[in-house]
Amino acid sequence: YIPALLLTAVLLWRRKLLGYLLAGPSLVFITLMVTVILAIFLIMGSQGMPTSIGIEAFFAIIIVVSLILSILYIREVK
Repeated sequence: YIPALLLTAVLLWRRKLLGYLLAGPSLVFITLMVTVILAIFLIMGSQGMPTSIGIEAFFAIIIVVSLILSILYIREVK
């Protein structure tokens, strides 16, 4: 999925239509994937395994930014 995200970024940088079409699904994918990773870290922490609050905060920021960008994207599609 990383190559697809990089391809989407390059296409958006060049203002190609395919980049705009792939941006929405990419944002949703990033949001869902990072949410799952954050959930794994939280479960690990609840089981007594060592985790990093900095990494958890970083993932939370990625989730919030992705959600905001997804909302902005959906508003523009209409």
